Amino acid sequence: MEIKELLNEIQETERAIYKVNELIEVAGKYKLPLVITASNNSEYRSYADQEFLMEALTIQRTNVNLRLEKLLEAKQVTERVLSGLIAE
Repeated sequence: MEIKELLNEIQETERAIYKVNELIEVAGKYKLPLVITASNNSEYRSYADQEFLMEALTIQRTNVNLRLEKLLEAKQVTERVLSGLIAE
């Protein structure tokens, strides 16, 4: 993976975490019902068990956070390698 791609993926992952956190917070605060859509098309939507959907969001947040941790570790390794190359 190129460094630029790594940095872009870190940014995208951070945005994904922010979006999930915001959705969980807003849905809980305002008691908004969550729905399922197909292909991001609101014409194809359906209500589902709210507890199931909140659990799915929580699991997704956990998975994305783990992905971010791994990406940040890769970034640190890359920075150390580059520092070592520059120091030589």
